[in-house]
Amino acid sequence: GYLVSYQQGNTKTFSHMLNNEDVIQHLTRTENSPYSGWNLLGNPYPSAIKWNTGSWGDLAAMNLNAHARVWNRTAKSYTTIAPGGVIPAMNGFMVQLTDGNEAQITIPGAERIHDSQPWYKSDDTQLIRLIAFEQDDQSYQESKILIHPSTSETFNAYHDARFLPGYAPLFYSIKEAENLSVYSVPAIHDELVIPFEFIKNQADNFRIELAETFDNTELSLFDKKLEKEHALNPGNPYFFDSADTDHPLRFELRFSKANTSNLPSIANRQVNIYTRNNILVLNFTEETSGDRLLQVFDLSGKLILSKWLDRGRMHQLPLSVSPGFYVVKISQQAIVFTHRIFVN
Repeated sequence: GYLVSYQQGNTKTFSHMLNNEDVIQHLTRTENSPYSGWNLLGNPYPSAIKWNTGSWGDLAAMNLNAHARVWNRTAKSYTTIAPGGVIPAMNGFMVQLTDGNEAQITIPGAERIHDSQPWYKSDDTQLIRLIAFEQDDQSYQESKILIHPSTSETFNAYHDARFLPGYAPLFYSIKEAENLSVYSVPAIHDELVIPFEFIKNQADNFRIELAETFDNTELSLFDKKLEKEHALNPGNPYFFDSADTDHPLRFELRFSKANTSNLPSIANRQVNIYTRNNILVLNFTEETSGDRLLQVFDLSGKLILSKWLDRGRMHQLPLSVSPGFYVVKISQQAIVFTHRIFVN
């Protein structure tokens, strides 16, 4: 929005023709600077506008991110506006130029609308939305998972949206060392695991809610600090405390039913998994029987490797795969452990 302050309390009058023409804005980007590529624009019309529809042109070709950001005063954080979403009348919004030094964007007068619900409405149909609240609701931070067939498992400068912090607790997903408010994937599957970082603000007590999902997708939230898995569904938030000394990389969003049984997990038996020169290394800290099935998937769910492991604590297997993220799954009777790796 806009802020104007006057020293006298008499009525001020602003008189001119209301704008209904296209407005051209110049954008800049400075490499390696704080908040590189972020530009503050204003809705120049006395009505709401639809963001990133066909009238805006090809934003991907302009090196512009697909999502705008609008400051949410109640949340004390930025809300991400997806393509087709609504930017309120007379409201400021942030856009990010992701490459190059400068660009021009045209705000189209043809996208002016009169919407009964102008704030942050989204046209996304396959969307998962998580919200991290202060327990007393003084602030909150949204984070979204977008399923879009045109994106990729690696960082996509158009579909993935970089995180822009406010005053709420910091809550964002991680993809290839990028902090994201929107994490895009072409599809979801049981082996998909999305890491989330959480950094507290001045509060100590928080909750994470599932605010939006689709097709009854089963989700679970794994708390790495407490080694606790929680079935995440609407009406069943996860409550937790946070301290300044907590490691930020605390949570994982898993696309499978939470394990609420008391079966011992392979994770509790401490298996270390890593890659070295395209060699997958498994190091179990205790000897077990040889009935362990190793599977490796890419992030689209395609099976890359399947092998029964022999007895022994150390296993090294060559991986003939392209660089990127992969999911390792180890199954032993009713026990299943998954871990994401990166191959250089």
